[in-house]
Amino acid sequence: MRASADAALSNALLDLYMLEMESRLYQHYASVEERIRNELSKDFLKREEFGSPFFIKCWSAAGTILLILVLVGTLAAAGIKIYEFLSGEANSGSEERPKPALQNPTDMKALPAPVQSPASTK
Repeated sequence: MRASADAALSNALLDLYMLEMESRLYQHYASVEERIRNELSKDFLKREEFGSPFFIKCWSAAGTILLILVLVGTLAAAGIKIYEFLSGEANSGSEERPKPALQNPTDMKALPAPVQSPASTK
């Protein structure tokens, strides 16, 4: 009888000890998790910080730089076209232009022979 009473009481004490250890372990996990979360929050930006004046200035500066690059690219492309046009006009005066097929409208030798249809040859 004493052995069964000791076994019953020892199991109850072990159960209480186990519950206390589990609660302390969960408290420890929670404190470690909170500490890690606080340390990581120092390394990364928070959502509220993206609306700060610093980030607004950064985004507007990036937009301005992008706009300037687009304008420079557009002006460079237009400048190249203008240069090609002007250089083409300057060279065309020295080059010989092709002559038209008919110098004189009455000159019939320059015209190609008319094509006859197969129905008219029969």
